[in-house]
Amino acid sequence: MTAILPTEMNSAKHPAGAKWAGRLTVMLLTGLGFCLIAKILLEHATVAWVEIMGTILLLIGMATSFGVAFFGGAGMFFTLERARAEEAKGAPHSPHYRQRIRFLWLSAGVLLAPFILRQWHMRLASPAPTDVYVTRPIVFDEGQYSIRRDGTNVFSLWRDMFDGPEFIYMFADGQRFLCMYDHDTAYLVFVADLNPIRTNTATAAGWPHSGVDGQYIAQAAARVTTITNGITRLPTWPEVKEVADYLNRLPTGQFNAQSLDKCDLGLFQVHTLPKQFLLQELSTNHHSLW
Repeated sequence: MTAILPTEMNSAKHPAGAKWAGRLTVMLLTGLGFCLIAKILLEHATVAWVEIMGTILLLIGMATSFGVAFFGGAGMFFTLERARAEEAKGAPHSPHYRQRIRFLWLSAGVLLAPFILRQWHMRLASPAPTDVYVTRPIVFDEGQYSIRRDGTNVFSLWRDMFDGPEFIYMFADGQRFLCMYDHDTAYLVFVADLNPIRTNTATAAGWPHSGVDGQYIAQAAARVTTITNGITRLPTWPEVKEVADYLNRLPTGQFNAQSLDKCDLGLFQVHTLPKQFLLQELSTNHHSLW
C-alpha cells in the first residue's frame, strides 16, 4: 500500500486551499483592475460611448471586488475556523494556512478602504487660497455635505443616492458660494449667499434662459440647503461667467480634485462628471432644467 502523508490527507479534506485562495485573489485584483480602467476612461472620456463603457466597467469592477472580498472572505474565514477545530482534535496543520490568511487580509483591506482611506475633507474651488472646506458624511455619501470655515458650519447641502452637490465655487469675498447640484430630475445652479441684503438680478441679465424655470430652481435650492445666516438665490450673470471662466482654465487634475462627484473607493477615486457637462449647465443657451 502507498503511504499517505499528513499534508496530503489535510489537502484532501480542504480542497479550497491554495487553489481557491489563489483564484479568489486573482478575481479580487481583477475587479480592482476594472475599477482602475474605468477611472481612466471616465476621466478622459470625450465621447458618449467611452463614458458608457467606463460606467459599465466600474459597476462590474465594484461588484466583483467587493463581492469577492465579502463572500469569499466570509467563506475563507469559516474554512479556517473549521480547520482550527479539526487541528484541535489532532488533525495535521493545514499546509495552505498562510495563503488563506493573506486573502483574508486583502479582503479586509478592500472592504475597509472606502471608510478608512476616503477623503473626508475637500477644499473648495476658489480663485484665491482658502481655509473653507467640505466635510463629507462618514457612511459613504448619504447625509449632509457641510461647508465649514474655522471648524464652524457655514451651510450644508443634502446628498443621497439620487441627489447631491457636484461642484462648489467660493467667490473672492468669501460670502458667496456658487453650487452646482444634481437634483435627480433637474440640475440646479444657485448661490448660497451669506449677505442676505444682496438682491437677485439674475433674470435681468439673461441667465438663466427664459426657457428654464428660475422659480423652480430657487425653491428646490432652498429645500436642499441648510443655511442659518444667509439665503439661497439664483446667480447673476457675472457670477456664472466667473465660474465658467475658472472651469475653462482649470486643468483636468485640479478639476478632479475639486469635483464633489466622485466614487470614492478609498484606494482611489473614480470621477464620473466631465468638466464639459458643468460648462454646458452654465451656458446662456441652455434651455432646460437638465
